[in-house]
Amino acid sequence: MSARRAAVVAAGLGSLAFGLVQLGSAGAPVLAVLLWPAAVLVVHDGVVAPVAVGVGAGLVRLGRRGPRWAAAVPVLGVGLAVGVVLSLLAAPALLAPRVPGHPTVLPREYAAGLAVLLALDVVATAAVVTAVSRRRTRDE
Repeated sequence: MSARRAAVVAAGLGSLAFGLVQLGSAGAPVLAVLLWPAAVLVVHDGVVAPVAVGVGAGLVRLGRRGPRWAAAVPVLGVGLAVGVVLSLLAAPALLAPRVPGHPTVLPREYAAGLAVLLALDVVATAAVVTAVSRRRTRDE
């Protein structure tokens, strides 16, 4: 192991030890803090990744239907990715409980805002797919 790699490993282990000491001394519920990343890992590897692979395989099959669809596949992939990112960003506000007597904790209608953004994503994706498909068929 080179000296540079040993220094990086030592810095990483030192940072990890510092974080664990801080976690233990802060009085945080250690089990809950450690359970959260484990749950995220399980959900990602058990749900998100297989769904992404399945959707990607479906898009590849769609692209094999002909040149018109092949041009639309990347646009559809980006549109789906934007929708997923918007949904993940809105999830904490959508899932957070309302606090009675404190209207400023969650002051907006986040579900309506997400619906509008997802509708805009669908409309924009459809418009670009239509434009790309028309241009592709006109060029042939």
